[in-house]
Amino acid sequence: MFTFALKITLEVAAIVLLLVGYWNEEKVIAFERRIWARLRASAPEKTHSATYYASREEEQREWDARERRARNAELARKCAARRAAEEPRRAA
Repeated sequence: MFTFALKITLEVAAIVLLLVGYWNEEKVIAFERRIWARLRASAPEKTHSATYYASREEEQREWDARERRARNAELARKCAARRAAEEPRRAA
C-alpha cells in the first residue's frame, strides 16, 4: 500500500513539475544557466586536456599502424599457404 502511494505521489509530482517547467520555460532556462555558470566557476581549470588528447591521438595512430602491419602479415601468410596448397601449373 505504501509503495503504491509513493509511486502515485512521485508520478503526480513529476507531471506537476513538467507543467510548471513548460509554463515558465524562460525562467527554468535562466535558472539552469545560472546553475551551470556557478558550476563552471567552481570547477578547476583543465590545463592538461590539450596535451592529453594530443597524446591519445598519437597513441591511436601508432595502434592503427600496428594493426595495419598485423593485417598485412596475416594476409601474406594466408596467400603463401594458399599458393603452397595449389598444384604447380605447367607451362604449355
